[in-house]
Amino acid sequence: MSKPSKRAAIIGLGGQGQAHYAAYNGVEDVKVAAVCEISTERLVAFIDENPDVRGYTNADELLENEQCDILSIVTNTPSHADLTVAAVEAGVSAVLCEKPMAHSLTSARQMIDICTAKDVRLAINHMRRWSPRYHQLRDMLKNGQIGEIGSLVYASGGALFACIATHIFDLMRMLTGREILCVSGRFDTFRRPNPRGAQFHDPGGHALVQFEGDSRAFLDLSENLGVPSWFDIHGSLGRVHIEEERRIWQVFARQAHDREQPPWAARNTNQPVELAETHENWTTVLSAGITELLGDGPVNSSGEDGYAALEAIVAAHISHENGGVPVALPLTGDDLLREFTFT
Repeated sequence: MSKPSKRAAIIGLGGQGQAHYAAYNGVEDVKVAAVCEISTERLVAFIDENPDVRGYTNADELLENEQCDILSIVTNTPSHADLTVAAVEAGVSAVLCEKPMAHSLTSARQMIDICTAKDVRLAINHMRRWSPRYHQLRDMLKNGQIGEIGSLVYASGGALFACIATHIFDLMRMLTGREILCVSGRFDTFRRPNPRGAQFHDPGGHALVQFEGDSRAFLDLSENLGVPSWFDIHGSLGRVHIEEERRIWQVFARQAHDREQPPWAARNTNQPVELAETHENWTTVLSAGITELLGDGPVNSSGEDGYAALEAIVAAHISHENGGVPVALPLTGDDLLREFTFT
């Protein structure tokens, strides 16, 4: 059997790092050659199960000693920028970075710029960008199945805002094909302990978002909610309802002549629209992202996409500090320098 031609490395072996390892195992012609984890106990346990992988507790040592084609950065957000820069300088040709992309917009821009300058492919792990089912939904929306998109609503109980909203802001941009114009946000009085340590601050909260084309969105990730996540998209001719955890995907749309009636028509004939039956396997989805990143075509979850999601999160925090007033994008000046301790 021939040896894999591509070598991968992973920095960070928490739950998500283990998910990256599983995803690499689903990609042909790629081998995870080395991993880095600051927890010696966790690293030893991993190497015991995967003795053909070299282990490090220091990322600089890994990058100095290993020649890698692709690196997964699966650490907490404040380390993402420095590790990306170090990877590029070490000669890595592709970087897959966890989200939120960075701890400041300036750092996120630094990541994009150095990767562009050195011709390094950069992807941010907003996994739904590689999901066949969300691609199908995006095509349905683009083709006008539910008409003009008016509102998008996402709710999830007790969530850490930046950790989850980065996915949702990005998903909304992908599905609508529209950019965010302004954000207003309010955050909870911090009460939920951060599972990754007291040094990280990512309270729950909610945000109202205005998109191009008069589309608007509401995200409620408040700590006093006790509901599994759900996502609704409302249009002039129908609606979409998604509950990922329960595998519920529903599309309802007006039929026949009723599609010619104005949106406010009291009587309509919304009927279920068939979706292809597919079970979303997130490991397979991430494998698809890795395969894409190792290729030479467009990157569907780019650094610019990661930047846009981070910018909306930062805008929500600025809005909160100013009593919830809307904050227009793009952000400029000192707002780009603001640093956060998201996980």
